Amino acid sequence: EKIKSYEKPVIVTEGKTDVSILKTAWNKLFPDKEMNFEICSCDTIGDGQSAGCDMLKNYLTSYRFDSAHLVIGLFDRDIKGIKAFELSNNFVLDKSTLYKKSKNNKAFAILLPEIESKKEFIKYKNFCIEFMFDEQYLTTQVDGKGLALTGETIETFNGITISKNNASETWF
Repeated sequence: EKIKSYEKPVIVTEGKTDVSILKTAWNKLFPDKEMNFEICSCDTIGDGQSAGCDMLKNYLTSYRFDSAHLVIGLFDRDIKGIKAFELSNNFVLDKSTLYKKSKNNKAFAILLPEIESKKEFIKYKNFCIEFMFDEQYLTTQVDGKGLALTGETIETFNGITISKNNASETWF
C-alpha cells in the first residue's frame, strides 16, 4: 500500500537502515536537489525484523504487471544477497549493465556496485551497504552504540560445523 501511494519509481532495500544510509548519501551529494525516486525497505510489518534479501526477492518476483510504478530492488553483494538476486525465470539479466529486469518491465534488481577499494569484501561475497563507508567510520561508536559484525555458520559437513565471517548486521 505504501509503494502504491508513491508517484515516482521506488528503490526497495533489504533493510531499514539501508533506507537512511541512501537518503543521507543523497542529501550529502545533492543537498539542493529533490530525489526523483522514493526509497523504502521491503519490511512488511514495520518492525524491522520482517525485511531482508529473501523478502525483497519475494516482493520483486510478485510485482504485478499492472502496477503504476517501477520498482528497483537493491541487494547487498553478500552470500545471501547474491543468492536472492537469482530471482526467478521471469527476470532477465542485462549483461551489459549487470541488472535484471522482469519480463513485464515493471521490476528491476541490482547488486551493490563493485568498488575497487572493497575488492576483498567482494571476493569473499561479504559486501553489504554498510561496508561502502571507510573503515574508520565502521568502527566508530557514538554513546557506546555502533555496528557489530558477527560470523555466521554456513555449512555442516559430517558433523563438523564450518563457519565463515559473513556480513551480518546487528545494531545495538
